[in-house]
Amino acid sequence: MRPLPVHPSAAGFGVTRSIDVTTVNLMQRRVVDAAGTMMTTTAAADGTPKPIGRGVAPVTVTLNGVPVPGSVSTFLGYCKMFTPPASSHDRHQAAADLLSPLAYAQVADGWECVVGAANVGNIVPAEYIPYNQPGAVESFVNGINTPRGGTHVQAVQDALVKRLQEAIQKTVPKDSPVTVTPASVRNHMRFWVNCRATDPSFDSQSKEALTSPVNPRLAFPDAFVRKIVDDLGVGKLVVDSLEEKARVVSAPPLTCS
Repeated sequence: MRPLPVHPSAAGFGVTRSIDVTTVNLMQRRVVDAAGTMMTTTAAADGTPKPIGRGVAPVTVTLNGVPVPGSVSTFLGYCKMFTPPASSHDRHQAAADLLSPLAYAQVADGWECVVGAANVGNIVPAEYIPYNQPGAVESFVNGINTPRGGTHVQAVQDALVKRLQEAIQKTVPKDSPVTVTPASVRNHMRFWVNCRATDPSFDSQSKEALTSPVNPRLAFPDAFVRKIVDDLGVGKLVVDSLEEKARVVSAPPLTCS
């Protein structure tokens, strides 16, 4: 396999001095993005990379001659960079145990989805708050980062949330006042979406959001849904939150004497 070197043409953009740190960091980030969204490998059951299809050769991405770690060569491995590290502090580790597990699935041809729990409660220390943002999304189209999401994210979210809503509602006792809503499900999840699209259109030249219509034949494996509901604890988070709101609503009003 021949290497494909890429050298930024600083002079072509009128940059005659050294590139500023912010730009360098962005370039480095984009190299890691490329390694994680290449779709030449996927995650096996044990999390290790495996070829995504017959005849598809894995690609090694290097930065300044140093290979990007193999753990980032799958989209699941890439997404794990957005989870909190293990900690020796009990409170930190309790939060990490809730926020670190992720669920991965290929949900259509050329479409990958990863989900993590969010909005897990008051045990989250301040430095872990970025990992706990409800509804947070990181998405890509043809390897292009779309920080504002778009039609690809909407398609996956709407279909998956509906499936999860039905699954979680089945766990609620019949005499419970709790009704699981799409908003209550979204409020306890983080999403990552990586897809391939033909002739995509974006909101601007910076390509922050996909605007062209997409119609993937989405299919969410039962094991993927069960992992989100049970192993990630999203089902319990949703039901506990709704039950707490129901208790607050039904509580008698406070009176002053």
